[in-house]
Amino acid sequence: GIVAIGAAAFFIYSRDLAEGNLLPQPNIGPLVAIIAVGVCIGFLPFNFNPARIFMGDSGSLLLGLLMAVATSVVGGRADPDTQSANGQTYFFLAPIFISLLVLAVPIVDVLFAIIRRTASGRSFTQADMGHLHHRLIQLGHGPRRSVVILWGWAALLSTVVLFSALYSTGSALVIFLIVGSALSVFTVLHPRIRRHDAQVHEADLVGDEPHA
Repeated sequence: GIVAIGAAAFFIYSRDLAEGNLLPQPNIGPLVAIIAVGVCIGFLPFNFNPARIFMGDSGSLLLGLLMAVATSVVGGRADPDTQSANGQTYFFLAPIFISLLVLAVPIVDVLFAIIRRTASGRSFTQADMGHLHHRLIQLGHGPRRSVVILWGWAALLSTVVLFSALYSTGSALVIFLIVGSALSVFTVLHPRIRRHDAQVHEADLVGDEPHA
């Protein structure tokens, strides 16, 4: 789901460059990005909780390869005759940073996992229960809601990055702060509110029981 969101954002960005004649044609970057989106969406119904099929390392590596190909064939491909030195630098670096930012959620999760396991003296390939979705479940969210929250963060980051890249305005930061604050409040407070409501309901049931 997160890769589908990130690949969709990169497709929109690279397609916009292609339609603006900023990329030499033909360029397979947009095609590869939308293929990654299609692969993820087609697989998602079978992988969403309760999952019937797991993608495994081979599938995950394939998605990483598709995103790497899309990024590499778009980055640095602007026509040098139409761009200044600064423009060339932008078109070389922008696709790389956009890909990193739209996939920030899984990248941060992996980095923290490596640091956490290495600091505790374990192999960084050894599984643990410290991933972001595990922490969300420990907060009180169910498996499905935890996934949806991670999708929400990925969609927010992708939207802000895409909006900034296409329109070059500062309003994207305002959007990020407002929606990010709302999503943070929901992530932290929603389980507490549900627990409180459950305790109140249980107390009401106990109070309504007939006494001998």
